[in-house]
Amino acid sequence: MTPEVVTSDVTVTAMKGPRGNAMAEHVAMFILALARRLQGAVRDHDQRRWDSEAGTNLANPYLELRGKTALVMDVGSIGSAVARICNGGFQMRALGLSPTTSGDPHVDRYIDRSGLHAALAEADFVCLTVALATETEGIMDADAIAAMKPTAYLINVARGSVVDEAALADASRDGRHRRRRPRRVDGAATTPGQSILGPAIRDPYTPSSSLTNRFMSDSLDFYAENIRRFGDGEPLMGMVDKDVGY
Repeated sequence: MTPEVVTSDVTVTAMKGPRGNAMAEHVAMFILALARRLQGAVRDHDQRRWDSEAGTNLANPYLELRGKTALVMDVGSIGSAVARICNGGFQMRALGLSPTTSGDPHVDRYIDRSGLHAALAEADFVCLTVALATETEGIMDADAIAAMKPTAYLINVARGSVVDEAALADASRDGRHRRRRPRRVDGAATTPGQSILGPAIRDPYTPSSSLTNRFMSDSLDFYAENIRRFGDGEPLMGMVDKDVGY
């Protein structure tokens, strides 16, 4: 958003709501793929071999999600859908970072920024759904990544710059993580970071998390409804606070 738009009287909206469920399903896909080490199974299949990394023995079992903890950062339209799937579907405990919302029935405990590192130490899955703004850029810096459990997974469907990708790559390479590679990231919005992360992390990347079969119809419905509301003088959906950028 340009400075001219920020200081003008132009109203800005964003399609905040309709894609929340699609992106939450994408997060769920990654949670399951990481918990069941799907990438290793695919590699084994391609190489026509069975490997203990793919969960074929009790010495290296798959991860069952029930009772695990997901930290959702933050609980907006996407994050609330992620919490619903994790808490209501997978029977996980859900922690929610949110500066503005509370009371989501699928969030077991809300935290603020001051409690972030303590929550990161509890989480088995850290799900980044934050909007990119001044206060969220680099929110997962080297200190935040170091605060995570050695066995935790990081899933990012937000912008790539909310993560310090060099620190993430370093954490994935270091010797602390012998049994699993714990620093996992969805590369949906990490261009140019893929050149950093690609050699360091073998887990899934996707170019997008919201381009589903419903994308165009949901988008057209959203825009049509906002045009109607604008014409009728009603409050618009997806209003953007220009001062914070989302």
